[in-house]
Amino acid sequence: MSAKDVKIAYLRSLAHIGECHFTFWLTVTHTRYGSLNREIKSVCQINDNIELLLDCTKHEISKLWQGDDVSDEQRDELLEEITISFSRNDQEFSVYPHSKDRTIGPVVEAVTENTVEILPDLPSSSRSCILNITENTVEILPDLPSSSIQTEYRNSYTQHKLGGKNLRVVSYNILADRYTDDKFAYCDPRYLSIDYRKQVILNEIISKFFFVILHYCIYYRKQVILNEIINYKADIICMQEVGMEEYKDFFKDQFKNNDYISAFFKKGNMIPEGLAVVFDRNRFKKIDCSHIVFSKEVRHNLYRDIWSLMKKYKDVKELFLKQHTSLLVTILKLVETGDILVIANTHLYYHYEAGHIRLLQIAMALKYIKQRINHIQSKEIGNVSVIFCGDFNSRPETAVYQLLSCGEINQHEENLDCIGGPKSNVFRHNFKFVSACGTPEFTNYTEDFKGCLDYIFCQNNVEITQVVPFPPVPPEEELATDTALPNKYFPSDHIALVADLKL
Repeated sequence: MSAKDVKIAYLRSLAHIGECHFTFWLTVTHTRYGSLNREIKSVCQINDNIELLLDCTKHEISKLWQGDDVSDEQRDELLEEITISFSRNDQEFSVYPHSKDRTIGPVVEAVTENTVEILPDLPSSSRSCILNITENTVEILPDLPSSSIQTEYRNSYTQHKLGGKNLRVVSYNILADRYTDDKFAYCDPRYLSIDYRKQVILNEIISKFFFVILHYCIYYRKQVILNEIINYKADIICMQEVGMEEYKDFFKDQFKNNDYISAFFKKGNMIPEGLAVVFDRNRFKKIDCSHIVFSKEVRHNLYRDIWSLMKKYKDVKELFLKQHTSLLVTILKLVETGDILVIANTHLYYHYEAGHIRLLQIAMALKYIKQRINHIQSKEIGNVSVIFCGDFNSRPETAVYQLLSCGEINQHEENLDCIGGPKSNVFRHNFKFVSACGTPEFTNYTEDFKGCLDYIFCQNNVEITQVVPFPPVPPEEELATDTALPNKYFPSDHIALVADLKL
């Protein structure tokens, strides 16, 4: 690499929107990937630490430099060649991309006119902190629950693994720890992990006590989630709101130990929670796995009709481009039969008044899935079926559900005048999806909201042989322990969807 230019850079804290923006101009030349001469901008949540911010920045550089048509191995190789660091001086910081032998650099060194506030490191959760003794009485935390009426009832439908053309699919929003700090005050704190990365430094005694509780809670909920998922004896598992640290330090190895292969991608390639796909290593061969961020890809030629529509409505475009919503698409071959499965997994934008944003996101998702199908059909021989899982944040009355289940939008509860109504050809497809689990009364059960937001969509040529029953069978009372979910027996505010399918 060779340095060619120096321009002003900044690290900016935007408290009013909860984000941190890191921006600088980078002009470098790589012997294999050529030149890069443009502004680099990465965005993280304001409470993320320095390490996550810099990791996000490296991924942004890699993506801009290499484009999308590179292997994971090539991308990892380039990421190893890039090192980014901050100085701790009040008014300057440096960015140092290096060659592998670290002999060349710095490329960019800039001094800002304003004082740059460096985000603080997050508190350590080391064993030494956990074992500190406090003067307060520490409550003995409960053992993990052996079972519940509801879990025993659901597990009675999943006693055996499937084979042949039959497969069991699970979709589950497991509730990221980063979102549990104040939303679920009704839940017994012994059963609810709090995202330690978002906490302020408490006074010494409270801090020591707090980390004892916190460490156990994280352990508790991870164990309950894992036990539930493994007991379903699933072939394919799509997960949403998977914490990055929990995946790296816990789930990845646990799945591996249970003969599963898994892949994880951060939301927007930067938020430390995201999407994961897990599949039985003995039944499937992975052909491809790709991940896109809607706001980053919408200008691509594949989505030109969606982008043209969006550009007509400035407010819509601006809101869409702020989102980190992602799509994970994994292509698998069923070893026993040669069938090809395209497994899509997403978690759409959450805001209750943003049905139009979710609709645009799902329109993009459908186009991308279609492209992946065309790509695989040009290379592989075999029947191709699509399974689309996720937390769609959309009730059955919404335009998103209508589009997915009907191929077009005839009835919907939202006002879509802000995007010119629902009749654009952008909002049409021919996948012929059906919701494998139907539209249960609720898949999300909190104090403030109870409704159906999660789905497993499959094409109508796929037979639905069994749906593991939903509450209130048996009665709903167990779900309402501690008011709502999560609680002692249910580690998330969502309920796992489980369906048996036959190709």
